[in-house]
This record gives sequence, structure tokens and C-alpha cells, in this order.
Amino acid sequence: MLPALAADSRFVVAAISLKEATIYEGGGGELRPVALADLPRGMENLFGGGPDARGEGQTRSDGTVRKPVTANAADAPANADAGSQKQVSNDEAIQYLKQIAACLDQYLGGSGVPLVVVADERLAGHFRRVCRYPVLVEPMITVPPDSLDPATLHSHAREVLRPRFDQARRDALDRVRQGVGGGGGTASTHPAEIVAAALQGRVETLLLRQGGACWGRWLPKEQTAILHHARHPGDEDLLDLAAAHTMVTGGRVFELDVSDMPPGQVMAALLRF
Repeated sequence: MLPALAADSRFVVAAISLKEATIYEGGGGELRPVALADLPRGMENLFGGGPDARGEGQTRSDGTVRKPVTANAADAPANADAGSQKQVSNDEAIQYLKQIAACLDQYLGGSGVPLVVVADERLAGHFRRVCRYPVLVEPMITVPPDSLDPATLHSHAREVLRPRFDQARRDALDRVRQGVGGGGGTASTHPAEIVAAALQGRVETLLLRQGGACWGRWLPKEQTAILHHARHPGDEDLLDLAAAHTMVTGGRVFELDVSDMPPGQVMAALLRF
């Protein structure tokens, strides 16, 4: 199976520090950076920097002066960069996080895609209060993200998402079993029927046997799939084809162990209609 199709579901990771904010799309074996035009890149980008080299305060856009704050200040300042003397107040950090949250809310909309946040404890707490997106994954990953590469971020995200994905797999399997057992055309375990439904945008949930293959060809003129017991010249793996079209049309794809699949089947699907 293609690596990009081997995941349970799409998810988004927001790696947030005062130095930088980066958004990633997940759903395969890696994270892919997403460029969002309105996303503030960091506090330096938003406010134009902290105290200058002389230690003086910096003028805000409204004409007031942001002065260096001390560690015992009442509003508990946060360091913008662990390797510098630059500090920002909680109010400024919250303003920064509100912009990130608004940008993510616009990007994710009503998709229901899980949002995983990676930030230190202070920023995570502030972000939890300002975020209005309903599928914010808990617990947040409360480690500073600047020193983590995408592979490590992906590993952390998968760990916190595991219970959610495991439950989603169980729910999908139960629904497919009920559909197959109840008849009425709401589910199928026939590969040719499933491939045709996937290309027509009718697959809501697709279950694939882990390590399985289904060789054959799709005949677009006839709108039918030809299946072969072994790979023939010109064949493609119809599991990949069905998975790709299911995901493109907003369906969900799950890989299951052979013991969890309907007996003897390499694919099963819950159909929209």
C-alpha cells in the first residue's frame, strides 16, 4: 500500500513556541508543513522584536512602549527565545496565540480533523483557553517544539492520537459488520463493487487488510474493475486505487489486521448510498 494511504485518518499538528509557529498535516508516515498566509511566524514577526540591544523598551504600533519585564513581574512573562534576554508579557503571548488559533480555525473549519498542539506548558495553557476549535486533542504535548524534528513531532502526535484512532477503527469495523450482516446495500466486501463505488465517491469508510493486495485493472469506459488472482502485466493494486479515491472524496481509510477483517476479505466498505 502507498505510504501516504497507510494512516487511519488525517490530523493536524501545531508546533508553537514564541520563536516560531509551524503547522503540519499528518495522515501518512510523515508530517508535511502547511503554508498558511495569515499565520504569524513568531513573536518577532508579530511585534517586530523584543527589547533592543541597549535593553530599552520597544515601541508598539499603538505608540505605547513594551519595556523589558523581569522574572518576578506580576504578569509572569515568558521568554521569546531561551537563548536571549527577550521577554514578552502574558498579554502579548495571548494576542499571538489568538492569531494562531483564528488562523487554524479558518483553515480547519468544520472538518472535524483532530488538532494536536505541541508547546511548552505556559503556551499550551494559554492556547487551550483561546482556542475555539472543537476537536483539540488532549492531552496536549507540553514540550518546547523548537528542538524537535518533524519525525519526532510525528511520533509524539501519533502517541496521543492512538486511543482516538483505535476507537475509530473499532467503530468503523462494527458499522461495516452491521452493514454487511443487515443487507440493504449499505456495505460491501466485494472488491469490484468497492472499487467502482470509491471512484464514484460513494465510499464513506474503507477497511483494508494490512499487507494485502488486490491486483487488477479499472476500465473507465465500462466503469468496472477486472480482478486477477495474481499480478498480470499492466495491473495495479486496486487497494491503493480504492484508498486514494476514498480519501479524495472525504472518506476514511483504515488498515486492519487480518484477524479483524471480515473472514477471507482484503477490503470492506461502508457506502454512502
